[in-house]
Amino acid sequence: MSTMYWQNYRTGATDERTEPPTDYSDYIPRNNAALNLYQLYQDIGDTPQEAYIKVMELIIGKGKQP
Repeated sequence: MSTMYWQNYRTGATDERTEPPTDYSDYIPRNNAALNLYQLYQDIGDTPQEAYIKVMELIIGKGKQP
């Protein structure tokens, strides 16, 4: 698999990864609403990846609000 670059909002660094993360919380902006929504989506059954995508789509204005 090729290298992917992920902005790590917890550390402020860019992470080089060859595999997707299993926990995306470091890759969500440090905003309590976004982080809580990420956790909420997982609590209602979304995978971490699905939750990450939904939160990031809301942040950039493409997603539907819950």
